[in-house]
Amino acid sequence: MVQSSDDRSMWRFPALLTVLLGVLPICSDAVADEADAPKKLSLAALHKRTLPSVVQVMTDRGSGTGFFVSSDGAVLTNCHVVAGAKRIEIALHDGKKVKCEGVLALDQDHDLALLSTAGKGYPALKLKGSPQPPPGTPIAVIGNPKGLRGSVTEGIVSANRTLGGVRVVQITAAISPGSSGSPVIDMQGAVVGIAVYSLRGGQSLNFAVPASFGATLDTEGDLKPISVVADLAPSSRFFGSKVATAMIAAERAKDFGKMMKLGLKATRAYEDDANAWWGLGLAYAHLKFTAEAVSAFKKAVALDSEHVAAWHALGLELMLAKKPRQALAVMKQVTRLEPRERKYWSLMAVLQIDLDDLDGALASTKKAISRGGTAGDFLRLARLQYSRKAYDDVVVALREVRRLDPDDADVWLMFSQVHLARGRHDWAVRAYKGYLKMKPKDADVWSRLGQSYLELKRRPEAQAAFARAATLDPSNSLAWMALVKLHLRRGDYPRAYGAVRRLYKVDYDAAVVAHDLVDSRAPRIIRRLYGIR
Repeated sequence: MVQSSDDRSMWRFPALLTVLLGVLPICSDAVADEADAPKKLSLAALHKRTLPSVVQVMTDRGSGTGFFVSSDGAVLTNCHVVAGAKRIEIALHDGKKVKCEGVLALDQDHDLALLSTAGKGYPALKLKGSPQPPPGTPIAVIGNPKGLRGSVTEGIVSANRTLGGVRVVQITAAISPGSSGSPVIDMQGAVVGIAVYSLRGGQSLNFAVPASFGATLDTEGDLKPISVVADLAPSSRFFGSKVATAMIAAERAKDFGKMMKLGLKATRAYEDDANAWWGLGLAYAHLKFTAEAVSAFKKAVALDSEHVAAWHALGLELMLAKKPRQALAVMKQVTRLEPRERKYWSLMAVLQIDLDDLDGALASTKKAISRGGTAGDFLRLARLQYSRKAYDDVVVALREVRRLDPDDADVWLMFSQVHLARGRHDWAVRAYKGYLKMKPKDADVWSRLGQSYLELKRRPEAQAAFARAATLDPSNSLAWMALVKLHLRRGDYPRAYGAVRRLYKVDYDAAVVAHDLVDSRAPRIIRRLYGIR
């Protein structure tokens, strides 16, 4: 998705190429005990320890990967690995094959299948509970790409995302056809995700579903025959289809017209798939067809009421359509579905400010900050606290802005406003100087600095500040008027008349007042020599 400026860039929804590929969550029955986490292992030791738990799931249609999640033979894999199969066989790491006795549980929405195998005493892997591994966490994937059993790749967690309404883990470890269902393991040996999909042509764009979703499937449920998967159509969804791949390519090439045409084709072929409508909505949004985008996103959320990305995109388009109340209602739904995501609370705060709900905006901003606030969140908090005259809280928030974004010059202006509200012109001077170090050509702030110097009766510095403002912006009437008065106070009548002449060029009414003031104080001889007629 192309990041644009202002109303689209801050709140932009995820690109199609990063979302279409991640709507598949996972399952199991064991959760790692984080309080007693084992020591980190080397990649070789991790592979040696994990390999006996990883299996190859072979069907009459193809093969994938799975792994034991209970000692009595429950194997977790992706639903699409076994979809349409009439025969399923499990190959252990040593090549021995065991019978698949049936299906314990299916979750098509999350692409999960829990299979039962003959035998007991299998080495089960533990699935790690929340929170998700943070970006940068080293991981490894052990699977059977293209049937090559026991292959290991390593990488890191690139990001934790909410894609297509589901939380997924983006990883850099390579996965290939046959890797679907592979355990994604941290260096302590706990499963943090299940390999699901790799973007063709993408640079390390590989996706897994967080292992925490594994607790939803029952390893001791009623056993169903293999025939329950025979009728599952492996390509019945927009996800992974050729038209989806073509839409991704069109978006990456910024050919949004082609993306729209493909989206229309997709919604005809997959009319009941929320992602198809969501993808079409993104194409319309790229083309700035706001009404059409709103319609497509509404269709997507009607088909899938928990599609967070579609709800988010709908809120953005309603903002662009200048319908803030409707947009706010949508964002409330987004935060109910995904309360842990900072950016959704930030967007809701912006909408609440637009609707003059400052108390609501303050509450939403605080929630955004509690979820990893940015400099923008803290700056918004400072402004909201300023409106409440909670100046101590403003200062605390502004210090956070400086910590998070030392290059933000505007934070110094906010500091100056707080100091002025408290009557502390000496501190305001420091704040103005901090700003002017970063933006030395801002004539208006030089004028403000001059005003604070005047309040402190530091007239030479005030005169220098106003002179700087007038040099940078000759149309700055405030600076010229201040210079008139400062020259008069020093008895420098020639310069006072000179400032009046400059003032006549930018503000006639103010110049008349200044002219009368100088004439009333200047000696007659000075008026004759320098006066203005």
